[in-house]
Amino acid sequence: MRLFATDTTWLAGSGAVGTATKVGNQYRITGYWQYASGAQNATAFTMNCALQENGTPLKNPDGTPTIVSVVLMKDEITVHATWNAMGLVASGTHAFEAKDVLVSEDRLFYTHKPVIAQPLYQYPFLQMAEVVLASTVCGMGFHFLDLCDKAITGKASAEKGTYEKYENIAIAYNKLFDKFLALRQKMHYALDVSWQQCMDNKPIKPAALFKVSSTANACTNMLREVVSAL
Repeated sequence: MRLFATDTTWLAGSGAVGTATKVGNQYRITGYWQYASGAQNATAFTMNCALQENGTPLKNPDGTPTIVSVVLMKDEITVHATWNAMGLVASGTHAFEAKDVLVSEDRLFYTHKPVIAQPLYQYPFLQMAEVVLASTVCGMGFHFLDLCDKAITGKASAEKGTYEKYENIAIAYNKLFDKFLALRQKMHYALDVSWQQCMDNKPIKPAALFKVSSTANACTNMLREVVSAL
């Protein structure tokens, strides 16, 4: 397949929704998608599209729009340099656009319910995404906190007569860091509880999933407060 024709295949993508219009045995892809990390180096892009035919949106049996995922090659899309986040320039989470790109059906992969019985494929996507993103933010936060710790201890030892000032900062740092660690531990515990239910081949209880979402959000919010305070 063309997608893997080179030694290096880099994928970028977005969960936003464009349109895929059925034209005979082909599909016309149009849309604008934001936040595709690694867009500047990607060789292919994935995106979600709502299916249409003869100008009419197609729907699932339950009445919801029919959504498919699509893969397009780099030369079929336009990358827009929209990512200007401070400290995250290298992530290149730019937007990309497709205008009336005609592709065959083998470029579509339908988002049916998983057919693989293993737990990993049964765990809800929303909570998985929330924990993955929270863990990523925690990693960046740990690095920032390490740099703060070095700056505080370095200045405290290098500048005479100002130790008390930096000692106060260090006390505040330790309190904030402890709060962050406590919330991170709660997120890990909530994830373990929900994962165990999934491993037992049982439907994960709504309360367990809510706990995963709430602790992941609380952890990232706390880390934002810690970084801002420091």
